[in-house]
Amino acid sequence: MLQLSEGLLLVISLAAAVMFYISNSLFAKKISKTNSDYYIYMIIEGLVCAIGVVLASGGIGEISTYSIIFGVIFGLTVVGQLWLNLKALAIGPFSYTSVLISLSTVIPTLSGIFWNETITYMQMIGIVLMVICILLSSDKDSSQKKITTKWLVCCLTSAVLNGVIGVMQKIHQSSPYKYESPIFLMVTMVTMALFGVVMLIITRSKGKDSPDYEVSFDFKRISHILIPVSAGVALSLCHVINLNLSGRLDAAVLFPIVNICPLVLTTFAAMILFNERLSAKRWVGIAIGILSTLFVSGVMGTLVERIFG
Repeated sequence: MLQLSEGLLLVISLAAAVMFYISNSLFAKKISKTNSDYYIYMIIEGLVCAIGVVLASGGIGEISTYSIIFGVIFGLTVVGQLWLNLKALAIGPFSYTSVLISLSTVIPTLSGIFWNETITYMQMIGIVLMVICILLSSDKDSSQKKITTKWLVCCLTSAVLNGVIGVMQKIHQSSPYKYESPIFLMVTMVTMALFGVVMLIITRSKGKDSPDYEVSFDFKRISHILIPVSAGVALSLCHVINLNLSGRLDAAVLFPIVNICPLVLTTFAAMILFNERLSAKRWVGIAIGILSTLFVSGVMGTLVERIFG
C-alpha cells in the first residue's frame, strides 16, 4: 500500500480521518458516560490499531532499540496530549479549546525549516489562511465555562504536545531507522492500550462510590464493539500513511493538508450524520480552509505560473 503515489495515500488518510471522527463522535454520543468507558475504548482502539499497523505495513519488519524507545516516548506523548485535551474540554470552553489545539498545526508545518525545506510565498499565504480557517471553525461557546489558569495550562500544553507529535513523526522518518515504522507505531499503540489498562484499574479500584466506576460498554452489542474497532482501523491507517508521507513530503505541504482537510470533511460529515447546522462564519471558514489547502499543496502556485508565467 505504501508504494502508492502521495496523492492516493493522502486520499486514503483523509478518508480514514473522517472515519476516525465519526467513530469517536458515535462513541461520545451513544456509549461514553464515565472515564471507565473512555479507558475501555482506548484499550480496544490501541490494540486494534497495533494489529492494523502491522497489517497495513505488511509485517513488523526490522526492529531496533531506537525505534522501540522512540515508540514508547511517542506513545506517552500521544496519551499525554489526549488526556490534557480531555481535561481542557472538561473544565474550559469547548470552542476556545478546539481552536487553540488546532492552531498547533503551525508547529510541525514550520518545523520543515530545520530539515532545510523551502517554504514558498504561496505556502506562507496558505498557512495564514489555515490559521484563519481554524479561528472561524467554531461558533460561539454556549457552555458558560470560564477561562481559568488551570484550563489555560492544560490547553496550551496539549496544543504544544499536539504539535510535537508531528515533529516526532518527521524526526523518525528523517533518521536511519525510518524503515522501522511498523515496530515504532506498534509500540506506540501498545503503550496507549497499556495506559488505558492502568487507568481503568486505578479508576475501578476507587470502588462503586466513584462516579467513574460504572461501565456503559455492553460487549454483547455488536455496535459497541464495531465503534472502537473501526476507530482503531482508521487510526492505524492515518498513522501508517502520515508517518510514511512525513518522510516523502515537505512539512509545509503535508501537515496543513492532513489537518485542514479533515476539519472541512468532518464538518460536512457532522451535517449529514448528526444534523448539525453551520453558521455563516463556519461556512466562510470552510471556504478559506479549502483555499488554504490549494495554496500549501502547490496547486495555486502552479495555476499562477501558468496564467502569468
